[in-house]
Amino acid sequence: MSYEIHKECFDPESQFYVEPLLISQLEGISAKIFDLGYPSRPYSRKSLQIYALMSATKKIEFKRQLDSMVKLLNVYNPDKNAAYDIHPEESAIDLALKFFGLEMRDDFWKVVSQNDILEIYNIDQIQIFRTLNFFKITGYSLLDMLTIEWFELWHRSSLVLQNFMKFSNDVYQSKLGPGVHPVNLPEHVVKEIYNTYELTEFSERIALAKFKFMCPLYAPGSSAVQGVILSSQGRLLALGQESQALSFI
Repeated sequence: MSYEIHKECFDPESQFYVEPLLISQLEGISAKIFDLGYPSRPYSRKSLQIYALMSATKKIEFKRQLDSMVKLLNVYNPDKNAAYDIHPEESAIDLALKFFGLEMRDDFWKVVSQNDILEIYNIDQIQIFRTLNFFKITGYSLLDMLTIEWFELWHRSSLVLQNFMKFSNDVYQSKLGPGVHPVNLPEHVVKEIYNTYELTEFSERIALAKFKFMCPLYAPGSSAVQGVILSSQGRLLALGQESQALSFI
């Protein structure tokens, strides 16, 4: 941690004081992600401030979420040189599904490509796991994504978002039936819009994204949808001033 940038977090008398154990956990998770081959920063100045001002109840829930991530990463030790059948983080998805008590009953892996970003959502449509290859695209820190609402971090076409939410609700409500469902929405621009005050000048990032497939998830022995897994692809298009020349599709 840089003292100059985050000095208020060291002072127990400051309203932005963050307990050293949390700092250590975030740095440990970020180091593990980096060791697995993905760029990662543990926190930003803004995310530390947001955490410090959380209510006690929210901090308890946040720490539960963080503990789950630590436990999952502690058992995820892939062989970097080992061959994989479909996706380099296939074993991470399998571990996450077991960890959260969810299972796939459809052959989702048949439609997955090796560069796909895979996300798991629970019954409340809250993301509980995302493959680490997402860090290749984003400029946000780990704590940014854990403390700041997604609609404050990213902006995309409102039409794409509305249609995606309708499609997602249909999957959750079993209106589309079982199986792997293609997300028939166009490739679109996504912009990172939240200034985390880590740099003197905020550099926007723009990526091109495409939702691909969504598959319902179930609890063992249950026929009701308890979550979903989503595949998507994205690539960085522009950073900083270059992003000003691009508009939304």
